Amino acid sequence: DEDGWFSGAKYGVYLLGDYKFKNVNFSGGLRYEAISLDANLLSSKPVFNFGASYELTKKDFFRASIAQAFRIPSIAERYVEESLGDVNIYPNPEILPETGYTSEIGYKRMLNNKKWKGFVDVALYWTEFDNMVEFNFANHSTEGDTVPKIGFKAVNVARARIFGWEINVEERGTIGKFELAAKLGYTYAYGVDLNSNPQRKNIANFLGNAFLGVYTSKKQHAQFERSTTANIPGNPLYGVLRYRFRHTLKLDVSAKYKRFSLGANMAYYSYVDNVDEVFKVLIPGVSEDRNALNYNGAFILNLRAAYTVTEKINFNFIVENVFNNDYALRLAKPNAPRSFTFQTKFKF
Repeated sequence: DEDGWFSGAKYGVYLLGDYKFKNVNFSGGLRYEAISLDANLLSSKPVFNFGASYELTKKDFFRASIAQAFRIPSIAERYVEESLGDVNIYPNPEILPETGYTSEIGYKRMLNNKKWKGFVDVALYWTEFDNMVEFNFANHSTEGDTVPKIGFKAVNVARARIFGWEINVEERGTIGKFELAAKLGYTYAYGVDLNSNPQRKNIANFLGNAFLGVYTSKKQHAQFERSTTANIPGNPLYGVLRYRFRHTLKLDVSAKYKRFSLGANMAYYSYVDNVDEVFKVLIPGVSEDRNALNYNGAFILNLRAAYTVTEKINFNFIVENVFNNDYALRLAKPNAPRSFTFQTKFKF
């Protein structure tokens, strides 16, 4: 309106269904969502999903699923214009919704006996996106602009393909008077912008590089850092999506004896292969932080100890980032250094 305000609405409807036939369980669904601004329909699309699981034995389960994806660009991506110091952010009212699909196949094995309960779960996934939205740093000037519009703008720049796997293991039980528990999770994600690297559109080429990307040498990283647009045969890093970890590993172990308990939480995040070069120029310390990692990624260890006085009172001592590692899971946003916390909880 005249005061610069606008009105909008986001709405959706969905339908889900399940059907079981002997040892097979089928599920499916339909979702429709839309967004409007000042009574004008901006985006809408129906999407479907389907899945099935098969109980081979009381301890073995297989599953498969496929689901369409649809993401409506946010109001901020469409209309927000902002300046953060020397960094300018421009709106893009013409941005298109993201569409695509994701699929998964998996296997789960229960690990249960009289004293122990747990499972191991392994899954492969494949995701495709069209019109993927990324904030792109460039000169976004158009005809008629008197001042260059250099900065970030949400644009449809990528047709993305992501492949990977997840492994989760969980177990808990007792040894004598000790209660023990452990959780392990590992994710590998290889994602490529198919527009920036057309060779990856070939599925065989993509899968070959996805498996080569499980391990990359310092030489391959150095080649990629020197030129993110060239394509050296045998180097799977060219065309990878920005700001992503290929490897994520998390482990949590704990032991409890009567009123005492000890635990450790460990996490590993691999080196972020691809970032916008402009961040290295505009934000002090980004290049130094990335060089300090030396392509090795970040390892974080947290420790905890607890003592239960009564059912309503307990004491906790927590040490986070035990090795005081300098790392940033989000670019230019450093995570906290080592810290010590003593905590007392009272339940009323």
